[in-house]
Amino acid sequence: MKKWLNRVITSLDVYDSFNSVDSGLDKIQVISYLNLSCPPCLNDIDRWNQFAIKYRDYGVRVKLVCYSDDYFEYFKYLRENGTNGEFNGTFLLGTANVFLRNNKFIRSKSSGGTVVTDENSKVILHGSPLQSAKVSEAIVQLSK
Repeated sequence: MKKWLNRVITSLDVYDSFNSVDSGLDKIQVISYLNLSCPPCLNDIDRWNQFAIKYRDYGVRVKLVCYSDDYFEYFKYLRENGTNGEFNGTFLLGTANVFLRNNKFIRSKSSGGTVVTDENSKVILHGSPLQSAKVSEAIVQLSK
C-alpha cells in the first residue's frame, strides 16, 4: 500500500481563501500546490480552470494551494490586468509555506504536486489529472 494513501491533508485552514467557488456538492477535492513566483506555474492556472469547469458537474472542486517568494506581486499584477480571468475553484494563498511543511509527501515525483481527496480531505489518489488521463478517469469513477 502506498504510504500517502488515507493521509489527511492538513493546514488548509491557515491560508487566506481567494476567489472561492463553493458548490456545496463537493464529493472530491483536487488539491494542487503551486509556486506563484514561478511564471510557468502561473500558466497552469488556466489549465486548472479548464479542468474545474469540465469536472464541476461531477462534484469535483479544485483548490490551488499557492506559495510565492514575491508575496504574490506578479500574481496580483496578472489578476488586476485581467490576464488570468475568472477561476472556477479556490486559491489558498500563504507566504509561510505551512502546507508544504505539513504535507511533504505531496512533492513526490508521482504526485505532480497534486492529490485527490474525499470530502474529509483524506487522500484517495495521488497524481495530477493535468498530466495523466488515468487520474482524470479515476476521478470520474470516484465521484459516482
